[in-house]
Amino acid sequence: MAAELLDVLASAEVEPPYVLVAHSYGGIVAREVLAAAGPDAVVGMILVDANQENTHKTLREPLLPLAALAGPERLALLDMTGLLAGRDHYMPEELSLLTLDAERESKEKIMSKEMASVPNSSEELAQKKQFEAMALMMGPITVIRGDTKRDYRRVISATQQAGVYGEARKELAKLSEFVDSRFDVLDCSGHAVIATEPKLVADEVSSIWEGCILGGF
Repeated sequence: MAAELLDVLASAEVEPPYVLVAHSYGGIVAREVLAAAGPDAVVGMILVDANQENTHKTLREPLLPLAALAGPERLALLDMTGLLAGRDHYMPEELSLLTLDAERESKEKIMSKEMASVPNSSEELAQKKQFEAMALMMGPITVIRGDTKRDYRRVISATQQAGVYGEARKELAKLSEFVDSRFDVLDCSGHAVIATEPKLVADEVSSIWEGCILGGF
């Protein structure tokens, strides 16, 4: 996916430097883009409840089983996790796109393929040893962590054992060791931070862009 993203950017004539914003599995893709494009092309990252190399192994997130438990209605899972509770906060076109995406017949197939690729993608990223090589010192990094446990608790109680998320958060917190980085844990959002708190993500993009480009980081 990293190669595909770089191809799209090249075809669209979007030249570096880039500030990458990654959500969920996109965290792995963003760091693969960094590995492929190099630190001169990527000047900052905002990782929004994003997966890292050990996320899948540590958490074993049951996304597909949870979706099945939610029932055949494709919007049920979004309702259960509260994503649609704040409908008034969405623009009409945003809510329409969210609904259409959830109702697509191909949604389950796409999710299945993505989840199937996670273990190999995670292992490939781990082999690059970016933490050990300090490869993430290319510029500012903001890590935003939603309370994903909240989503799971709303669908089925006790799906995660106590303490599992503690180790995952410690791993994500390692990113705060790099230059000019931040680590935010949100209490008011689950996994879909980009939908529930879009202004927070947009503000981080502006902050990093202004610091790197206008400030000459």
